[in-house]
Parts: sequence; C-alpha cells; structure tokens
Amino acid sequence: MIQEEAKSKPDAPADIMTPRGHKMTGEYDVVCRKTSRYVLLKMSHSQITKAEDVRGLIFKLFKRHNVSNVNAKIHITAQVKYGKGGHRMKRGKRIPYVALPKGDVRTGLIIHEVAHAIVHMRKLKTNGEPHGGVFVEIFDRALTYYYNELYQIDDKTWKQ
Repeated sequence: MIQEEAKSKPDAPADIMTPRGHKMTGEYDVVCRKTSRYVLLKMSHSQITKAEDVRGLIFKLFKRHNVSNVNAKIHITAQVKYGKGGHRMKRGKRIPYVALPKGDVRTGLIIHEVAHAIVHMRKLKTNGEPHGGVFVEIFDRALTYYYNELYQIDDKTWKQ
C-alpha cells in the first residue's frame, strides 16, 4: 500500500513509512504513532510465531492480564486475513474471542488481537477509537510482558 492509499483509509494496516521514519508492515499507522514501545512493536511484526505455539501464547497473555480464558474462543481459520479480537457472549457471559489466520503468524498480530480482547473483557471505554490510547496502553503492556518475561529481553536492550 502506498502513502496516498493510506491517507484515504487512515486506519488501515499499512506497509508505509510511519511518522517516525520507519517502515512498518502490518500495523495500523495510528498505533505506530501512539505506542511508547515502538522498537518492540517493530520487533513483534518481524517475528513469526509457529502455528503450534499460537494458542499457548494467547493463553499466556490472557493469564498475565487477568482475563479468564476458561471458555475463550480462539479461531485459527483461513477465512480471516488479518485477525480479529474482542469478545462473544455465551449464556449471558462475556468470553474472550481471538481469530487469526491459519499457519505461522506474526507475533505482533497475535498480541494486537489479544489486546483487543483484553480491552473488551475489561469493558474499558474507548470513546469509539478501536486503536486509541486505551488500546495502545494495553497493547504496550502486552508487548513489554512478551519481550521482558517470555522472551527474556531486558529494558536496556529495546529502549536504545
């Protein structure tokens, strides 16, 4: 996608130069601008999670963010191109929902969709901005957790 196309769709996943002067594949421009963890964001979108590890990562992120995942709906399907995250209702209860494409998936996409599910499960107010400050704060926390605790990269490495 070129920059002119991105302007006509300001909140579309892009492969464009971000305002910080870096090329970012597969992330919303607004998220790139608002994140305080840009280096981690870029790393996550260049890293692949193997298909067999996707569900485990989702459950670890839910657990870390105190989201009950007992009845979580995780769809790995060819029908989803980019991914979806949120919640579904089951017997009057909210359950986390994440849909991802089949096969190996960019880690950044997984964390992005899990962040949406966390926002929905916590009933956080987003003021109609699906990729606004509330979402980015949760997303940044999930990125930090992934790289600091699961991937064992300390703050000094990625804050440079």
